[in-house]
Amino acid sequence: MSQKETVHLRDFMPDVLERMDALKDSFGHFETHESQQVDRAKVESVLQELTDRLDNNFPYFHPQYAAQMLKPPHPVAMAAYMATMMINPNNHSIDGSRATTEMEREVLVQLKQMFGYPQESLGHLTWSGTTANLEALWISREINPGKAVAHSKDSHYTHSRMAEVLNIPSVAIATEADGRMSLEALEAELSAARKSQVKSVDRSERIRTYNFPENRIADHRTGYKSYNLDQVMDGALEPVVQSAIQMDEEARLAALGNA
Repeated sequence: MSQKETVHLRDFMPDVLERMDALKDSFGHFETHESQQVDRAKVESVLQELTDRLDNNFPYFHPQYAAQMLKPPHPVAMAAYMATMMINPNNHSIDGSRATTEMEREVLVQLKQMFGYPQESLGHLTWSGTTANLEALWISREINPGKAVAHSKDSHYTHSRMAEVLNIPSVAIATEADGRMSLEALEAELSAARKSQVKSVDRSERIRTYNFPENRIADHRTGYKSYNLDQVMDGALEPVVQSAIQMDEEARLAALGNA
């Protein structure tokens, strides 16, 4: 049985640097371009200033500091990140990230197993929760255009902010004492939304009236009225269409006059 121990970044970096340098050397020797050459003394001075200024931070790493969710990555994660940055793959396409794309697929398989998702489920890794929320909302909008998004009023602020950026209506739902979304509040919101989609018989919401006994047609938006419903039903739509065009032109002219 393996024994666990506390580790630090310095424990891994010598081996990581040696391995990555060996990988670079395997492609053949090349001279570093002069644009990559630096004044070592100036660099050391800048890095010294950086570490000095970072001292003006709260101790996010300390277990007694709980005011923020910020915590440094695990030393193993930092070592892996440093190794990867020496290649700097771009996971936007396979040709820019052959190795890391394969690793991403392996991680997705593990995540689907962990959460019980079907293996045919799609996904990919992002660099932050904010980006994940943005992409999830974008996919939701594309699959369900015109729909609103309901989220807990105590959820991360990116839900409402990203919904606004993507022009998606969002509704904050009240939460229970334990912080979970209230199902009663959610059902009430859904019920109200369903009722709002049911039109009343109020004349202001009507578009047209077709009165067959009087052979009358009336367009309540344009004010058009005629007693030739039988002809309209046979295809004589020109007067009805022209009334709509005239209303649109008048509205446009009025808008220009108010500009």
